[in-house]
Amino acid sequence: MRDLTAVAEVGWDIYKQQKWLSDAKKENPIRLQHYTTEKGKNGIEGSGCIDPAYSRKGSNFFTPNIYFSTQDATERLALPNECEFYISLNMFKTADNLAPITIVGERYGHKGGGLETSTSEKIYINGLIRMRSQWIPLTQ
Repeated sequence: MRDLTAVAEVGWDIYKQQKWLSDAKKENPIRLQHYTTEKGKNGIEGSGCIDPAYSRKGSNFFTPNIYFSTQDATERLALPNECEFYISLNMFKTADNLAPITIVGERYGHKGGGLETSTSEKIYINGLIRMRSQWIPLTQ
């Protein structure tokens, strides 16, 4: 029975990837950044995806803003931990099920003020359509 469950899960993943590709071809990409810690970066690299299961709020967060310092990114995005890296990705409003972009509010003792969007979908970082950048380290 466990073998059938594994086969069904693989089949479901293939279906979801094909549907995503079909949806992505219908819209223009937007370039968004994902900021994270070194531990988060290592987990993303290891799994090949940004998984909402590892987020405090069950969603992946992205921003159109680019920050070059840990302090600016952490403050403007009101992050719970100091981020150390970011990656830029092509994202798709419909295919990635992105929420509308909003202004970050005050939280975790930070002012916020940056822009953010989120999704509860796993975001696979590899492949030609994502056009991902290398991980960019932030300055202290």
